[in-house]
Amino acid sequence: MAFTYDVTTDRGKARLTVGDNTSGSGVLPGGTNFTDAEVDAAITLCGSWQQAALFLLRAAAAQWAVKAASLSIGDYAESRRQAENLTKLAEALEAKLPGSWSDMGLGKSTVGNPAVIT
Repeated sequence: MAFTYDVTTDRGKARLTVGDNTSGSGVLPGGTNFTDAEVDAAITLCGSWQQAALFLLRAAAAQWAVKAASLSIGDYAESRRQAENLTKLAEALEAKLPGSWSDMGLGKSTVGNPAVIT
């Protein structure tokens, strides 16, 4: 799984925007990173590194959404809101970008924890 980070490239700019810029300490569950191939595919699919960053944020949120929203072990408790936070970051980025997620024909997306029934 290749990981490179160079902010002079579109791949590096997308990684910088989503915070996936340290190998082994990525935005995905378990601290994993998007592979170079995944970032490049997103850029190709979306047509720009900016739209790819939005796509990658939503992809990361989707991966976090299937994880538990909280963890309790004895007296230790931790709230995990990665899916919600990544979705909010994607929405903020979408508001700034020319041509939005919905303009790409992908609709508006919100990602939450599927274990929570509302």
